[in-house]
Amino acid sequence: MAASFLSRAASNGNQKTYTISVWVKSTVNYAYRVIVGSDMTNDAQNHATLAIDGDNLKFYQLTGNDWGTLQTSTRLLRDSNSWYHIVLRVDTTQSTAADRVRMYVNNEQVVSFTVNYIPDQNEDTGMFRYPTVVGARRISSPDYRWSGYMAHLHICEGQSYVPTKFGEYDSTTGEWKPILSPASVTYGTNGAFLKFENAGALGTDSSGLGHTFTVHGDMKQSLSTTSNNFNTINYNEA
Repeated sequence: MAASFLSRAASNGNQKTYTISVWVKSTVNYAYRVIVGSDMTNDAQNHATLAIDGDNLKFYQLTGNDWGTLQTSTRLLRDSNSWYHIVLRVDTTQSTAADRVRMYVNNEQVVSFTVNYIPDQNEDTGMFRYPTVVGARRISSPDYRWSGYMAHLHICEGQSYVPTKFGEYDSTTGEWKPILSPASVTYGTNGAFLKFENAGALGTDSSGLGHTFTVHGDMKQSLSTTSNNFNTINYNEA
Protein backbone atom coordinates (compact mmCIF):
# COMPACT_ATOMS: atom_id res chain seq x y z
CA MET A 1 0.00 0.00 0.00
CA ALA A 2 3.02 2.32 -0.28
CA ALA A 3 1.53 4.26 -3.23
CA SER A 4 -2.13 3.92 -2.32
CA PHE A 5 -4.71 4.50 0.39
CA LEU A 6 -8.45 4.31 1.12
CA SER A 7 -10.94 6.95 2.16
CA ARG A 8 -14.60 7.33 3.07
CA ALA A 9 -16.70 10.35 4.01
CA ALA A 10 -17.74 10.64 7.65
CA SER A 11 -20.81 12.27 9.16
CA ASN A 12 -19.48 13.88 12.34
CA GLY A 13 -20.18 10.74 14.34
CA ASN A 14 -19.28 9.52 17.82
CA GLN A 15 -15.83 10.97 18.49
CA LYS A 16 -15.70 9.75 22.08
CA THR A 17 -16.10 5.97 21.75
CA TYR A 18 -14.80 3.66 19.02
CA THR A 19 -12.64 0.62 18.32
CA ILE A 20 -10.13 -0.06 15.56
CA SER A 21 -8.95 -3.64 15.10
CA VAL A 22 -6.52 -4.54 12.32
CA TRP A 23 -3.84 -7.06 11.38
CA VAL A 24 -0.71 -5.48 9.93
CA LYS A 25 2.62 -6.57 8.55
CA SER A 26 4.99 -3.67 7.98
CA THR A 27 7.79 -3.96 5.44
CA VAL A 28 9.71 -0.72 6.03
CA ASN A 29 10.80 1.40 8.97
CA TYR A 30 10.20 5.13 8.85
CA ALA A 31 8.21 7.78 10.70
CA TYR A 32 4.43 7.85 10.93
CA ARG A 33 3.23 4.96 8.83
CA VAL A 34 -0.48 5.70 9.21
CA ILE A 35 -2.90 2.82 9.71
CA VAL A 36 -6.18 4.69 10.20
CA GLY A 37 -6.98 8.31 10.92
CA SER A 38 -9.28 11.23 10.26
CA ASP A 39 -8.42 13.36 7.24
CA MET A 40 -6.42 16.34 8.42
CA THR A 41 -6.83 18.14 5.07
CA ASN A 42 -9.97 19.85 6.40
CA ASP A 43 -8.67 20.77 9.83
CA ALA A 44 -5.08 20.09 10.86
CA GLN A 45 -5.85 21.28 14.41
CA ASN A 46 -8.50 18.61 15.13
CA HIS A 47 -7.78 15.08 14.00
CA ALA A 48 -6.86 11.60 15.24
CA THR A 49 -4.33 9.09 13.90
CA LEU A 50 -3.28 5.50 14.68
CA ALA A 51 0.15 4.76 13.26
CA ILE A 52 3.46 2.96 13.63
CA ASP A 53 6.24 5.48 14.14
CA GLY A 54 9.59 3.84 13.48
CA ASP A 55 9.19 0.64 15.53
CA ASN A 56 6.60 1.99 17.97
CA LEU A 57 2.83 1.91 18.00
CA LYS A 58 1.40 5.41 18.36
CA PHE A 59 -2.02 7.01 18.76
CA TYR A 60 -2.30 10.77 18.80
CA GLN A 61 -5.11 13.27 18.67
CA LEU A 62 -5.19 17.04 18.46
CA THR A 63 -7.99 19.18 19.89
CA GLY A 64 -7.71 22.85 19.04
CA ASN A 65 -4.09 22.18 18.02
CA ASP A 66 -3.24 20.92 21.54
CA TRP A 67 -2.36 17.34 22.36
CA GLY A 68 -5.54 15.71 23.58
CA THR A 69 -3.91 12.30 23.34
CA LEU A 70 -0.35 11.22 22.63
CA GLN A 71 0.60 7.64 23.39
CA THR A 72 3.81 6.07 22.09
CA SER A 73 4.46 2.49 23.17
CA THR A 74 7.88 1.26 24.25
CA ARG A 75 7.21 -2.16 22.71
CA LEU A 76 9.06 -2.55 19.41
CA LEU A 77 7.19 -3.89 16.37
CA ARG A 78 10.30 -4.90 14.43
CA ASP A 79 9.52 -8.32 12.95
CA SER A 80 8.79 -7.66 9.27
CA ASN A 81 7.90 -11.33 8.75
CA SER A 82 5.13 -11.42 11.35
CA TRP A 83 1.56 -10.20 11.39
CA TYR A 84 0.62 -8.07 14.39
CA HIS A 85 -2.94 -7.70 15.64
CA ILE A 86 -3.44 -4.12 16.79
CA VAL A 87 -6.51 -2.98 18.69
CA LEU A 88 -7.24 0.61 19.70
CA ARG A 89 -10.06 1.17 22.19
CA VAL A 90 -11.14 4.75 22.78
CA ASP A 91 -13.81 5.67 25.31
CA THR A 92 -13.34 9.12 26.77
CA THR A 93 -16.58 8.78 28.77
CA GLN A 94 -14.70 6.59 31.27
CA SER A 95 -14.11 8.17 34.68
CA THR A 96 -10.81 6.30 35.08
CA ALA A 97 -8.23 8.13 32.96
CA ALA A 98 -6.26 4.99 32.06
CA ASP A 99 -9.40 3.43 30.54
CA ARG A 100 -10.03 6.23 28.04
CA VAL A 101 -7.46 5.05 25.49
CA ARG A 102 -6.21 1.46 25.43
CA MET A 103 -3.97 -0.19 22.87
CA TYR A 104 -3.23 -3.89 22.44
CA VAL A 105 -0.77 -5.94 20.41
CA ASN A 106 -1.63 -9.62 19.93
CA ASN A 107 -4.09 -9.51 22.84
CA GLU A 108 -1.57 -7.94 25.22
CA GLN A 109 -2.41 -4.48 26.52
CA VAL A 110 0.27 -1.86 26.00
CA VAL A 111 1.12 -0.49 29.44
CA SER A 112 4.56 1.06 28.91
CA PHE A 113 4.95 4.33 27.01
CA THR A 114 7.68 6.80 26.18
CA VAL A 115 4.95 9.45 26.06
CA ASN A 116 1.50 9.09 27.60
CA TYR A 117 -0.90 12.04 27.37
CA ILE A 118 -4.48 10.98 28.18
CA PRO A 119 -7.60 12.83 26.99
CA ASP A 120 -9.97 14.59 29.35
CA GLN A 121 -13.20 12.87 30.27
CA ASN A 122 -15.83 13.18 27.49
CA GLU A 123 -13.35 14.81 25.13
CA ASP A 124 -14.07 14.55 21.39
CA THR A 125 -11.04 13.05 19.68
CA GLY A 126 -11.62 14.15 16.09
CA MET A 127 -12.17 10.67 14.65
CA PHE A 128 -15.22 10.67 12.32
CA ARG A 129 -15.29 14.47 12.34
CA TYR A 130 -13.93 14.41 8.80
CA PRO A 131 -13.41 11.63 6.21
CA THR A 132 -11.73 8.46 7.46
CA VAL A 133 -8.44 7.62 5.75
CA VAL A 134 -6.76 4.20 5.75
CA GLY A 135 -3.06 4.19 4.94
CA ALA A 136 -2.44 7.96 4.79
CA ARG A 137 -2.90 11.09 6.85
CA ARG A 138 -4.81 13.18 4.32
CA ILE A 139 -6.68 12.77 1.04
CA SER A 140 -5.32 15.94 -0.53
CA SER A 141 -1.54 15.62 -0.96
CA PRO A 142 -1.41 12.35 1.03
CA ASP A 143 1.56 11.89 3.31
CA TYR A 144 2.87 9.46 5.94
CA ARG A 145 1.53 6.55 3.93
CA TRP A 146 1.40 3.00 5.16
CA SER A 147 3.92 0.60 3.62
CA GLY A 148 3.17 -3.07 4.11
CA TYR A 149 0.11 -5.25 4.44
CA MET A 150 -3.26 -4.98 6.18
CA ALA A 151 -5.99 -7.54 6.82
CA HIS A 152 -9.32 -7.72 8.65
CA LEU A 153 -9.72 -4.03 9.44
CA HIS A 154 -12.69 -3.32 11.73
CA ILE A 155 -13.71 0.28 12.41
CA CYS A 156 -16.45 0.30 15.05
CA GLU A 157 -18.01 3.64 15.93
CA GLY A 158 -19.72 3.88 19.31
CA GLN A 159 -18.20 0.66 20.71
CA SER A 160 -15.22 -0.20 22.90
CA TYR A 161 -14.41 -3.83 22.15
CA VAL A 162 -11.78 -6.09 23.71
CA PRO A 163 -9.31 -7.87 21.37
CA THR A 164 -11.02 -11.23 21.94
CA LYS A 165 -13.94 -9.88 19.92
CA PHE A 166 -11.73 -10.16 16.84
CA GLY A 167 -9.04 -12.72 17.69
CA GLU A 168 -8.54 -16.04 19.46
CA TYR A 169 -5.82 -18.52 20.36
CA ASP A 170 -5.43 -21.50 18.07
CA SER A 171 -6.32 -24.63 20.04
CA THR A 172 -3.48 -26.59 18.41
CA THR A 173 -0.59 -24.13 18.04
CA GLY A 174 -1.50 -21.60 20.74
CA GLU A 175 -0.92 -18.79 18.23
CA TRP A 176 -3.09 -15.69 18.26
CA LYS A 177 -5.20 -15.64 15.07
CA PRO A 178 -8.10 -13.63 13.62
CA ILE A 179 -11.73 -14.59 13.99
CA LEU A 180 -12.73 -14.45 10.34
CA SER A 181 -16.40 -13.67 11.02
CA PRO A 182 -16.72 -12.06 14.48
CA ALA A 183 -20.16 -12.33 16.05
CA SER A 184 -22.38 -9.42 17.10
CA VAL A 185 -20.10 -6.56 16.03
CA THR A 186 -21.74 -3.13 15.76
CA TYR A 187 -20.06 -0.74 13.33
CA GLY A 188 -22.14 2.41 13.63
CA THR A 189 -22.78 5.14 11.08
CA ASN A 190 -19.11 5.58 10.12
CA GLY A 191 -17.72 2.08 10.71
CA ALA A 192 -16.80 -0.72 8.33
CA PHE A 193 -15.24 -4.17 8.06
CA LEU A 194 -12.62 -4.33 5.32
CA LYS A 195 -11.48 -7.85 4.48
CA PHE A 196 -9.52 -6.82 1.36
CA GLU A 197 -10.67 -10.08 -0.23
CA ASN A 198 -11.97 -8.71 -3.54
CA ALA A 199 -8.93 -7.87 -5.68
CA GLY A 200 -11.02 -5.67 -7.94
CA ALA A 201 -12.72 -3.77 -5.12
CA LEU A 202 -10.42 -3.67 -2.09
CA GLY A 203 -12.52 -0.99 -0.39
CA THR A 204 -15.56 -3.27 -0.12
CA ASP A 205 -17.28 -3.16 3.26
CA SER A 206 -18.22 -6.58 4.67
CA SER A 207 -20.15 -5.24 7.67
CA GLY A 208 -23.44 -5.47 5.82
CA LEU A 209 -23.89 -1.69 5.96
CA GLY A 210 -22.50 -0.91 2.52
CA HIS A 211 -19.87 1.53 3.81
CA THR A 212 -17.51 1.03 0.88
CA PHE A 213 -14.21 2.92 0.87
CA THR A 214 -12.76 4.64 -2.19
CA VAL A 215 -9.44 3.21 -3.40
CA HIS A 216 -6.76 5.76 -4.33
CA GLY A 217 -3.64 4.72 -6.23
CA ASP A 218 -2.42 1.30 -7.26
CA MET A 219 -3.39 -0.80 -4.24
CA LYS A 220 -2.73 -4.50 -4.80
CA GLN A 221 -4.04 -7.61 -3.09
CA SER A 222 -1.30 -9.72 -1.49
CA LEU A 223 -0.85 -13.47 -1.36
CA SER A 224 0.57 -13.09 2.14
CA THR A 225 -2.25 -13.32 4.67
CA THR A 226 -2.60 -13.96 8.38
CA SER A 227 -3.30 -17.64 7.64
CA ASN A 228 -0.87 -18.04 4.71
CA ASN A 229 2.16 -15.95 5.61
CA PHE A 230 5.00 -15.39 3.12
CA ASN A 231 8.48 -14.32 4.26
CA THR A 232 9.58 -10.76 3.46
CA ILE A 233 12.91 -8.97 3.63
CA ASN A 234 13.78 -7.99 7.19
CA TYR A 235 14.51 -4.25 7.07
CA ASN A 236 16.21 -4.45 10.48
CA GLU A 237 19.07 -6.62 9.21
CA ALA A 238 22.29 -4.77 8.50
